[in-house]
Amino acid sequence: MAGTRLLSDNIAKNDCTAVRRLTNAGMVLIGKTHTVMFAFHINGTNPEFGTPLNPWHTIPHIPGGSSSGSAVAVAAGIVPVALGSDTGGSIRLPAALTGTTGFKPTTGRLGRGGVRPLCWSLDAVGPIARTVADAALVFEAMQGNDPYDETTWGTSLIDPCSELDHGIEGLHVVVCEGFFVDNAQPEVISAIEAVTDTLSKLGAKISRRDFSEINEASRLSYAGTIDTEAYAVNRHFLDHHRDALDPDGLWIDTGNKFSGTDYYLALRERFDLQRRFSETLGGAHAVLAPTSAQPAWPVDKMKGESAPPVSYARNTSVGNYLNWASVSVPGGFSADGLPIGAMISARPFDDTVALRIAHSYQMATDWHTRRPNIV
Repeated sequence: MAGTRLLSDNIAKNDCTAVRRLTNAGMVLIGKTHTVMFAFHINGTNPEFGTPLNPWHTIPHIPGGSSSGSAVAVAAGIVPVALGSDTGGSIRLPAALTGTTGFKPTTGRLGRGGVRPLCWSLDAVGPIARTVADAALVFEAMQGNDPYDETTWGTSLIDPCSELDHGIEGLHVVVCEGFFVDNAQPEVISAIEAVTDTLSKLGAKISRRDFSEINEASRLSYAGTIDTEAYAVNRHFLDHHRDALDPDGLWIDTGNKFSGTDYYLALRERFDLQRRFSETLGGAHAVLAPTSAQPAWPVDKMKGESAPPVSYARNTSVGNYLNWASVSVPGGFSADGLPIGAMISARPFDDTVALRIAHSYQMATDWHTRRPNIV
């Protein structure tokens, strides 16, 4: 239903590729979770069906989205793993805000057949789990060419679980400065510094850099690609059911202003920027940054003057545009007891590298073992 009653009669005739493969691997599907309407935004709120509340605070806080219910179900201990989709951070951000692990694989690794699209160029399917090891296991089971997703055609299978325990001695991790930490809360910056220290003690080579390509990727990700495709997918609802849509999602109206030429140039600029970033990264294996510049915000403070100073999608959306393999892991807690996420990202199709670094960090810390005090 994509979080809206407009699709209440939308009963699928077949399982999507991800669910079919997990079922074949022995998964027991216990139900579907709430999501942001049409995956239009990343806050996790839904004015029509209600917002799954972050279990880490007695005052209602956002869970992050759009895969909001999936993250809450894992954080609350209802299930060990849930699926999400990620176009601008919709797996990693809710994982970060709820103290769980979220993995956005390279687009092209996992088939998206049967999944409602938002932006086909950027969409990815992936797991939200308690640990990197669980996420890698689910990822491995979902692999394979999907006849309904041409980005997977010819993609080779990988064995991520076999490399998790290889350690990170000698791997080069770049700590991102500038863009990712601008206006970030001091607690978030301190947490990332602690993550950096842990990776260094585990044998990783650490350097720091402010990438100009990341600033460009942030500017361009919503300048012709995601806007245009999201508008094309949802124009029927915008034209005929606008009053029933979540006002926070009406940003996709901007997609109507781009011409075919604009869209083509945006796609070419995206691939050129991916190439340039890879060249700038050089011999480094991965980058580290906060998943979000701030922990979860109270639901009733998401609008107006009390709204968070930095968009929750700012840090994560860059990874979709550059097609990173990207993992968010718990990296600490705020003074209010709210989780802080650390995002480890690698080049496209270096999924095993991102998982390996994230797993090594997780095995050296205990943040992922903590549970919210829910009754």
